[in-house]
Amino acid sequence: MPKAPEPLPVSAYDLKDLQSSGLTYETVKANRIHTDRTRTNLVFPYPNLNGEFNDFSRKKPHNPRVTDSGKIIKYEQPAGSPPRAYFPIAAIKKLKDEGQPLFITEGEKKALALAQEGYAAVGIGGVECGQSNGEPIADIAALPLQGREVYVVFDFDEKPTTRENVQKAKSRLAKALYAAGVRTVFHVAMPPSPNGEKYGVDDLLVEEGPRKLNLLVNSAAPIRGGHNSLNLISSANSDTPTLDRTALHGVFGDYIDAIAPYTEATAAGILAHLLSATGAIIGPGPRLWAGGWQPARINTLVVGRTATGLKGTSATMAGLALSRAYPDFYKDRKASGLSSGEGLIVQVQDVWTEGEDGEDELVITDKRLWVLEPEFSRVLANMKRETNILSQILRETYDSGNLSTLTVNPRTVSGAHISVIGHITPAEFKDRIPGIEAVNGFLNRFLIWLVESDKVMPLADPPPEKLLNGFIWQFRQAIDFASDRDGVELSPEAKALWNQVYPELRREQEGLVGAVTARGKSIVLRLALLYALMDCCPIVWPVHLRAALAVWQYSIDSAAILFKDARTRPVTLADKVLDRLREGRLKTSDFYSTLNVSANELRPTLEALVGAGRVQKTKVSPEGRGRPTEYWSLVVKEN
Repeated sequence: MPKAPEPLPVSAYDLKDLQSSGLTYETVKANRIHTDRTRTNLVFPYPNLNGEFNDFSRKKPHNPRVTDSGKIIKYEQPAGSPPRAYFPIAAIKKLKDEGQPLFITEGEKKALALAQEGYAAVGIGGVECGQSNGEPIADIAALPLQGREVYVVFDFDEKPTTRENVQKAKSRLAKALYAAGVRTVFHVAMPPSPNGEKYGVDDLLVEEGPRKLNLLVNSAAPIRGGHNSLNLISSANSDTPTLDRTALHGVFGDYIDAIAPYTEATAAGILAHLLSATGAIIGPGPRLWAGGWQPARINTLVVGRTATGLKGTSATMAGLALSRAYPDFYKDRKASGLSSGEGLIVQVQDVWTEGEDGEDELVITDKRLWVLEPEFSRVLANMKRETNILSQILRETYDSGNLSTLTVNPRTVSGAHISVIGHITPAEFKDRIPGIEAVNGFLNRFLIWLVESDKVMPLADPPPEKLLNGFIWQFRQAIDFASDRDGVELSPEAKALWNQVYPELRREQEGLVGAVTARGKSIVLRLALLYALMDCCPIVWPVHLRAALAVWQYSIDSAAILFKDARTRPVTLADKVLDRLREGRLKTSDFYSTLNVSANELRPTLEALVGAGRVQKTKVSPEGRGRPTEYWSLVVKEN
């Protein structure tokens, strides 16, 4: 009869805790984990690299104390002792082998869970406890680090502010490890728990098994040595705006940081394409309510010189990961060649079929479309044709996605989700954007994005496959999460910040800069929604809103630079009248209600436009008695 194993020196309470992390009898015994004599603490003795247990240990109280600030202290160690690293007995041999990848995680239980699966794992007391003053702590520095690969495996946390702090801690740890000679530091991106909450590697191993962890490890993305390594455009150049680091939040910033050594493209240029493309891929489902529903539709006009703007390169670098994460979308739902509103409608038009009962039924089709237009100056030229309705259709795609044509054979679209990004040079921008195009409601539905690269890399290597694979997985995880969402809310803290910045966003600015930035409120909300979704977060937090505001500030600065010679030009009443008439024929009374002007102001303007050949007046007599009604419309010019 086999001999029964001797009892473990742990209480039933502590044993349940250890087993919840998947720790086995052998692991608990080999690492001398026990409940102390008071039966109120679970004790983790710390072995050294020779497998000998020293006098140091950490305790996990059954009833943890709470600080004055409300923080719960889950683990205790001797007062005044420095941060230490925990070496599981099963991992020590591999920890001393520089050829074995090193895994750094939070806490003893997670390190033990990794060691059980054969990983060279080290546990640290918290995300900030692996380095001190830019150097690895003594226990980690004692390991062979030169030329080694290191994987950082920190928990997923549902709080965006915590995730932001963890991201900063990872960057500091990576910087210290690189300084110690580590070859590459990888970030293992933990997913949220099945119910969207905090999730550690021990939880993942219990819930989803080692195969899922192996997938995450193989998909890990490199961490660069802190955010300061990113080469941003110099703010000393008054002809280019500076992108605040706050805009490079989450997976967007991680990806841009990682590929920066492999491209001359600017962070701003790559971010512009990531924002527009991911918003299109996510689709119309998730929306943010703030006085109206705002979806994740982002339009951007990237303005840059042909040689140094690197607009096409920026699109390529953004697509390296996204096109492989969603190849079908890039193949079927990415388009170019905007020429007419009717042509755009055809891409997403409603399709009907005859049902079994003989009635027409709407066929469910993919209404997502991402338009990448490398020659946007042609689009603007087409819009100048009086009969071209592209400007009107682009306005409607931003506002609602419900489109139609008033033709003999009308086409209709319901629920379209179209994002547009265009490329144009500064000279073309200034030539093609007269006052009316700036204020007709078309351009102010775009982020204006001025880019200029000062990087010179004649022989840049392509990004490594391992790097791209890690981000392919991260983009899929975030976008798949977002695609399943519906209504998204602002957190109470984000609402407070929104109330604070709202008056400034609502304030009307003069001139063309004011005209093209008139929709800051809706654009900022859409950006904040997108940042939250890409954080796998169903709630918008201040960190997401601040990132959106940083993007918006860059757009305002870009517009101010591009219009610096014309920004004092006022938007005239004639501009506004022409803007309204682009939407169709109007009665005189329609102008009074929408433009808030008097007859003494309106009449001279209308007559001047008639004299200039821009507007025509017609009178329609009523069927019965009464005065004829005056109608005003744009003059249609022969091509």
